[in-house]
Amino acid sequence: MARVTCAAFLLAASMAVFAARLPAAEGEKSEAAAKAAEAFESLYGKDWKRVKSTADVRDDIELARKLLAAAKEAKDQPEFLAVLCEKACELATNPMGYATAADALELEAAGVPEKASAVAARLLEIRQKQFDASKGDERAAAGEALLALLLPMADARENAKDAIGAAALLRRALVVAAAAKSDRRTEIEARLKTLEQALRTAREIEDMKKLLEADPTKAAVRERLVKLYLVDLDDPAEAAKWVQGVEDASLGKHVPGAAKPVADAPEYACLELGEWYRGLGETAPPAAKAAMFARAQAYYNRFLDLHTAADLDRTKAKTAVQKIETDLSKGPVAPATPTKQPKETTKEGKWIDLLALVDPAKDGVRGDWRRDKGALQAESSFGQSAEIMIPMIPQGSYELEAKFVRTKELPFCMTSLILPVGSTCVGLNLGARWDNGSPIGHGLENIKGKDWWETEVAVKTGQIELGVEHTVSVKVRPGESEARVTVVLDGKPIIDWRGPPSALSAGQDWRLPKPECLGLAVKSSGAAWRSVQLKMLSGEAKPLRPGGSSGVPEKPAAAEKPAAKAKPGAWIDVLPMVDLSKDKVRGEWQRTPTGLEARSPDGAARVVVPVAPAGSYELEFRFSCDGGASGCNAVLPVGDKSVLLILARAQDGTSGIAYIGGKFQDKNESAAKLGGLAVDRLYTAIAKVVVDGDKAEISATLDGKPCVSWKGPLSALTLPAEWWWLPDAKCPGLGMDWGRLAIQGIRLRMLSGEAKPLRASVQPIGKP
Repeated sequence: MARVTCAAFLLAASMAVFAARLPAAEGEKSEAAAKAAEAFESLYGKDWKRVKSTADVRDDIELARKLLAAAKEAKDQPEFLAVLCEKACELATNPMGYATAADALELEAAGVPEKASAVAARLLEIRQKQFDASKGDERAAAGEALLALLLPMADARENAKDAIGAAALLRRALVVAAAAKSDRRTEIEARLKTLEQALRTAREIEDMKKLLEADPTKAAVRERLVKLYLVDLDDPAEAAKWVQGVEDASLGKHVPGAAKPVADAPEYACLELGEWYRGLGETAPPAAKAAMFARAQAYYNRFLDLHTAADLDRTKAKTAVQKIETDLSKGPVAPATPTKQPKETTKEGKWIDLLALVDPAKDGVRGDWRRDKGALQAESSFGQSAEIMIPMIPQGSYELEAKFVRTKELPFCMTSLILPVGSTCVGLNLGARWDNGSPIGHGLENIKGKDWWETEVAVKTGQIELGVEHTVSVKVRPGESEARVTVVLDGKPIIDWRGPPSALSAGQDWRLPKPECLGLAVKSSGAAWRSVQLKMLSGEAKPLRPGGSSGVPEKPAAAEKPAAKAKPGAWIDVLPMVDLSKDKVRGEWQRTPTGLEARSPDGAARVVVPVAPAGSYELEFRFSCDGGASGCNAVLPVGDKSVLLILARAQDGTSGIAYIGGKFQDKNESAAKLGGLAVDRLYTAIAKVVVDGDKAEISATLDGKPCVSWKGPLSALTLPAEWWWLPDAKCPGLGMDWGRLAIQGIRLRMLSGEAKPLRASVQPIGKP
């Protein structure tokens, strides 16, 4: 009791102290704000009255820009910064000054965080006015700037469980995307459609609950509520809470069992639940069919595992699984990229002989690949892997069938296929063994970053016999929100995974130069691939080069378009423009499913970003790092100079700009202690370079927080050591010192001037 009394006393005392201090704190803020207003009046009062007295808005914009420049110098004086930004915004709120007004509000939100939420609403208003007033080429850039505000706001509303508010913002974004002809229109339409369907379901569920609250005996209402949870939301556990009292006997019988894990279902209950879920799938709304069929298939597969007798029940279950596979292959399963479906690959379901397309000299990624007696063969030594890329890109759902023989086994061996799944990919590992020779099975690598033997679909006892031909059949169905991968080995289903595509990634050893292609691999072993065939279930398959016998119609190579220039305002995605055969300068670089990866055994790995910004610009790069003296370094052209931005990984490392006045980053005024970067965490950095005559301003943010800043004469800047020199000094570059670096995104936005790509591209690099 004494301790409770003491704690209560301390709490009351602390509250009293806080209450006593609060007015003083508020008073201090008011006094600081008053001083900031006085300073503004002293410095800019006459100019303010002068421009306000004229009808010409050009002098308003000129003064607004001066105030904005002054605000950037007042980062340590938040009250004065806020006054300058507010005044600049007030002067620039007209069609000629919307860009300046928006910059002022963005600076205020960053410099005075407590005003960020209020500023966001005003910034949205300015961006909307800017978009409404824009025409021609400017409309696309203004639209993208407005979408960059609307979509995160929709995310925030959805995360806050405000689905109605999120839907309203998405509808507004859809109108903007359509008017601006944005590439994000399809993405927004899909999000809005999903959200609106969820809202309709949620409203109907609430209506059903209110009716049951008024009269719990309404069996039809209760049945509808159970089916909404069971089918539309695929939530049998919630459905089970409402099932008591329904008149439909099948719901009363099966819902309680469906609410339990599939692994807990008894043998014949699996057969019954499979039949029941298959029936639900046949009558379910289109968006729910796949989920119902997947649950049916899971129960059938468990029954087949438990029921080994070759009787009518087993035949019935196997036939049902085949029918489900057929139904799912007919769709609707949306391909990752909408494509025209040629008859040769989808409507007639022709098999494509992939081995006929492979050239070991051109397509081998690692290891020694060769043809021998019609088979494609490779061997690897202990701990080493060998991969080869199949020059075919399946765009949509597909089935892959391969026949192979394992020819060699060493400890930790495995035989693998590399499978693109929409915009990502995953490795299928077969017949892995520990160093003592015991099997550890089959699995997908990776799911949610886990090693394949730790995932929920790992087969712990599977094995591949040496010298025996095995047949593996894989069906891959990508989708925007859900993908599915099923694997059958020697006629027996072994893997059935479904989930968000973002959960999948290829293992470290299974990354191809073009991750959208198929691939074959072995590790600590050897294999002879006797047959590899592809059949598209939807979409189309595209060869990387003319294939003749592929069964896919050859198309003439697209003529190169003239190199485009990027004008101010729009972000340009430059990662796809990087050609490692031309842009790699030092280190070991490779394409991965998510971007680029570098290893540097001898320091200063670097790659050219093949676009030359002439003017002021922002460079955004998303990266993760592991080891090394620095996390990620960026070479930044600044006028006719270049500097090195260093984001240090080590705890005692110093971030900053090298060289300034001939001094390293830890010895000059740009030095910043970030406390070290976490290993394998994804960071987003934005480097900003502003050139004004013979002066420059360089700054950087890391995950939205300012981290490096410098302003001074261009003559103070130099690039350290020839290790960081690039073949074209007009281009930026990225890299690191010793260790590993993964880059998942590179974007460039011009603030003034224009950017020129180094070479012509058959793909557009962005719209101004």
